[in-house]
Amino acid sequence: MLRERRSPGDTTPGANAYDDTLPSTTRVTRPHDIAQQLQLINLAARLVAEIGDRAEREARIATAAWRAGYRAGFAAGEDVGYGRAHEEIAEMWREVAEHVRAYGRPGLDPYHELRRRRYQPGGEAYLAALARRGGREYTGGPVQWDVPVGGAA
Repeated sequence: MLRERRSPGDTTPGANAYDDTLPSTTRVTRPHDIAQQLQLINLAARLVAEIGDRAEREARIATAAWRAGYRAGFAAGEDVGYGRAHEEIAEMWREVAEHVRAYGRPGLDPYHELRRRRYQPGGEAYLAALARRGGREYTGGPVQWDVPVGGAA
């Protein structure tokens, strides 16, 4: 309840107070002051509970928003990563296709050309066969068939 303002020199209790709804904490003499204090305590408890509920709700909202943002960012990054991987794979396949097309050009027989290169002296197949024969070249003439593999003649 609002009271009229009293003069500064007035010494009666609560003389300079504008609002008498908040009871004094130093003295409680009237029964309705106790009831008011209980109402204020209940109000304060409700406000504290509401503040706690609001804080929990805002924390849940913030956590859900962070998760949603993380998932959206991950999905976008995943799409970008897959897109780059597909581009890199396509580029690699273009290079392979270029080599395959080169073998099909007129005037080039790649199988016979590679075979010729492998079996000419110094080629990898020639050197492998030479190593199997123990490093000896075949010069013609009779060959002993009973010689163990890798053994001397």
